[in-house]
Amino acid sequence: MDSIDIDTFKSTFNEFHTALDSDGNEERILGLYDQLCEQLNMLLTDATLAQYAYYLDTESQEKAERYHSKESAYTDSFEKTSSLFQRALSSQYSDVFRSYIGEDKASRIENSLIYSDEAIALKQQKNKLLQRYETLITQGAKEQELKQLYIDLVNTNNAFAQSFGYANYPDFVYAVEYGRDYTMTDLKKIENEVKDNFIPVFHEYVSFVTEDDSIYVVYDENHDRGEEKIHRLRKCIQKVCPALEESLIHLQKNTLYDVEASSLKYPALSFSAPLPAYNDAYIYSSPYETVSDYSTLLHEFGHYNYYYHNPAHPFDSRDITDVSEIMSQGLELICYDYYDTYYPECGDALSSFVIFDMMASVADGFTINEAEYRSYTTPDLDIKKLDQIWENVSDEYNNFISDDTSWTYIDHVFEEPFYYIGYATSALASFELFLESRVDFHSGVAKYMTLTTVPAGTKYQEALTIAGLNNIFEPGTITKISEDLSNEFDLKK
Repeated sequence: MDSIDIDTFKSTFNEFHTALDSDGNEERILGLYDQLCEQLNMLLTDATLAQYAYYLDTESQEKAERYHSKESAYTDSFEKTSSLFQRALSSQYSDVFRSYIGEDKASRIENSLIYSDEAIALKQQKNKLLQRYETLITQGAKEQELKQLYIDLVNTNNAFAQSFGYANYPDFVYAVEYGRDYTMTDLKKIENEVKDNFIPVFHEYVSFVTEDDSIYVVYDENHDRGEEKIHRLRKCIQKVCPALEESLIHLQKNTLYDVEASSLKYPALSFSAPLPAYNDAYIYSSPYETVSDYSTLLHEFGHYNYYYHNPAHPFDSRDITDVSEIMSQGLELICYDYYDTYYPECGDALSSFVIFDMMASVADGFTINEAEYRSYTTPDLDIKKLDQIWENVSDEYNNFISDDTSWTYIDHVFEEPFYYIGYATSALASFELFLESRVDFHSGVAKYMTLTTVPAGTKYQEALTIAGLNNIFEPGTITKISEDLSNEFDLKK
């Protein structure tokens, strides 16, 4: 059952629009603003729940169409409301409206994108390509099909960015979509520290933890039900940070998760999504049915906990990827000594795996981001050029993504280009939390908890300052993290 009918939203929208043209409507306009924001939250919640239903049953064409319809309805309604509120901010009610909604929301609304007919058409084209991607993945796609689809997305995304006056999609997405306070130029300045200092430590760690093969038990089959995983997670959280238990109890009590295996589910995907109409969220996971699924659940709970404590508003600044991923990756790392409580049978292996996985996030994040950038800035991109780009960048970072097919299974490069670097920046910050916790556990946890309270839209470097963490863009910071990790695991012996 829907939270709201689209006609109800349209009626409120039209009433607000009409009220702007008459005098003496201050209270009416402010009340309608609240109604529109509430209704947008309902539309987003309906779209999110429709996605959830479809991802649980990808063979249902009806559920797929409902999801895409709800998603389109929300996006269209949000964009129209942004334009309407922009008009309000330049109307006779500007002062009272600005005072009521606050300067942060007013600024975000004023800076909202105004879509031209060309931009609207390109966005629709992109959505069709993404729907095609979903179909290819669920039906089993050939790599060549995925590569050609990727090229089509590159061309469409670049054209979309250019319709707003940006040179290319990377410039647009860094500034607008992800709201980052760093650029590709900033990343270029630290990439040598990653290549020369962090990557060697990563490889040393891999050699260290694979000496006796014990880490590989994380790939052993595991068919534990979701209830059992949540029960075990609670035992772990109780020891690490009892303050996190409130949200976990709520998650558990209301079964706001589906982490069961099913051939019908959207494959190889895990995420947490807010349900703003209920000030809540849910966790979705299509597990690999291995022990490593336990670390995935802990990761997603880090996201869920943030959503639980930070109700969403449609015109708040959006979450910054590089910050939100510290919520999940940081939690995985500060639990390092407690995986034997979480999953006693494989506690040591899970601890080692999490360190490996986080180091891989740094290597992969920089590799994928650079390959994406070259793909988006190479003229006349074709499959041959695409294969060469990924091979060259993988070789430069001495990474595993070296063949011409493996990267096509990374959903982010299709659905959320340039997201992956957020895993790297957040992993580096999370490693600093980890290293702090090795010296003073309570201090490391306190800094993590500080990060879980930053307002939505807090930018990456600002968040590091708030939590008392070093800035990775300062020369020597990544080198220091690399050296400290090497010392922590005695990798130079």
